[in-house]
Amino acid sequence: MQTPDESSIAALLSEVITPFEAQPVIRKLRVRLRELGDNARDEVAQFRQLQRAVRESPELAKAFSDKGFGDLTAVDPRNPGPLGGAVVQAFNRLVEDRWE
Repeated sequence: MQTPDESSIAALLSEVITPFEAQPVIRKLRVRLRELGDNARDEVAQFRQLQRAVRESPELAKAFSDKGFGDLTAVDPRNPGPLGGAVVQAFNRLVEDRWE
């Protein structure tokens, strides 16, 4: 199976996150990403914050699972494998495009 491209995965991430943007879990996520400061472009640190948001919100976790991402908290961002790596990079792209 071929890994989907980064832009396709970023679009899917956006589809999952957009309905939650007004909710505290995503507002907190955006604040945490801003607080990363010099590490803001660190894909691993960003993805860990997404994982934290997923752990804090069962509804967000279910939305990711329903969209085919499975359990994002189980992905090791330092050694994610091809699909997990694409998700980590796609989340970084989403953050850079929408939240910076």
